[in-house]
Amino acid sequence: MTSNEVFKRRLQEATALCARYWMSGLRMRFRPTSLDDLARQLEPNLSWHGKFEKAPYRSNKYRAYDKGERSPRSSLVTKIDAIRHPNRSGEGSKAEFEHVLWEILQGQPPTPQTCRRWLQSLSIEVQAVAQKAPAHLAGRESSHWIPVLRPLEFGLLRHRPGLDALALLTFVVQQAHRFGQDKLAHQAGHQVVQMLWQLSAHLDDRGLLIPFMEMFERWVLPATQLGGIRLALGGNIVPRSELLRFALKVRMSVNKEAGGKSAEGTELRRILRWAPRSDLFFVYAARYIPVSGFVLTEQEQRQCGQPQTTLEKQLLLPEAVSMLAASRNQRTGSGAGLE
Repeated sequence: MTSNEVFKRRLQEATALCARYWMSGLRMRFRPTSLDDLARQLEPNLSWHGKFEKAPYRSNKYRAYDKGERSPRSSLVTKIDAIRHPNRSGEGSKAEFEHVLWEILQGQPPTPQTCRRWLQSLSIEVQAVAQKAPAHLAGRESSHWIPVLRPLEFGLLRHRPGLDALALLTFVVQQAHRFGQDKLAHQAGHQVVQMLWQLSAHLDDRGLLIPFMEMFERWVLPATQLGGIRLALGGNIVPRSELLRFALKVRMSVNKEAGGKSAEGTELRRILRWAPRSDLFFVYAARYIPVSGFVLTEQEQRQCGQPQTTLEKQLLLPEAVSMLAASRNQRTGSGAGLE
């Protein structure tokens, strides 16, 4: 593909992901029984007569939004955001649709003014984290700058998981890669992977776990190249997300019991052969894959030569497969989406 074709494809995928995320938020807010029901709630007068039909039919544009085939107009997004019904409100949907993450994911090299606007669009808490970091000036006239996030800032972001933190990390990866700061891009890429796994339960609830992971695997993580390797999300995405959900449930259960032992935690560690009090950090662990055109060092060869991480091997144990499948089935029921 030409560079224009690559950019067009990435733009389409980012726009589609935005529309699908917006639609998933509407489903959570309005709890419809079907897409037709959602359309009736949002636009009760949305119907017209077809040229050869006597009975009115309803627009199927929400089905196209749900599939990412179309993007809603800003006027419709604003109209829905203003809807106020008891227990069913559109408030907040516009903020999701207009979130800066979607623009960052489009991949077009931003101007210094655009960079400032993006950073100013983030939450106050995430902006404060970015401002703690020293600034790296880049570009011929030093008009571009990149927050050089350090372990301190990465740690603060891990305690603020969300689209804003993910947007900042993605911005740093892309800008660092653009200006040849491969080490910073690689370090921030580690945190992007961890942030995606931190958000995986949220994304799975919205039915967007795999599309999100594919978007970052295809367009963002290749910029995390360092030496002869780059970061990857790893395999078994759906089971790993379910494992993380279960593990977080265990951690909350233990906290509620004020230090008491959790039966769920004991069973989880037995099945996955975890050490007592093992941390969840390795659940977020990034995998390494080789970069073509580079000669790998012996250490890099060892990193890239392992087809599965220890966690992924544990996920394939019969006991683990059974437990995670039962957990998912119990949570999702039939697993059928809205039609």
